[in-house]
Amino acid sequence: MRTSKVDWFRMNSLTSSSIFNIGDSAHIRSSAKVIAIQREAELFFGREGNFNDYTLFKRSYPLLTLKRIPTVKYNESNIIHVGSVRVTGASTSSVVQIGSTNDIKCYSRVKHVRQLLSDRREKEQEEREEG
Repeated sequence: MRTSKVDWFRMNSLTSSSIFNIGDSAHIRSSAKVIAIQREAELFFGREGNFNDYTLFKRSYPLLTLKRIPTVKYNESNIIHVGSVRVTGASTSSVVQIGSTNDIKCYSRVKHVRQLLSDRREKEQEEREEG
């Protein structure tokens, strides 16, 4: 383990299962499942936000198989020194870290749904013409 020293750090935004870490860690796990429904009119049907309604959230995550590359490391100092860091934002299962980690697994699933009044009117018109 090493000591991490940061002189100055500024982050504007950290959201949705993201991690900010100064220092070493053994394992980092972060996961986010998001449904974002945008509507032109404020209509609520009472069943919004059910992950089971979307196949995206039922799929398994693809796992990467990484090939280990033999390396030799020599650290002259046991201190990680960072002068200045500025991060605008980290979102949806991301990691901002000063230090080292042996194992990081981050997963994110985002489903955006946009429902416009014009889409609804067109659907209603089609149904009237068919019926």
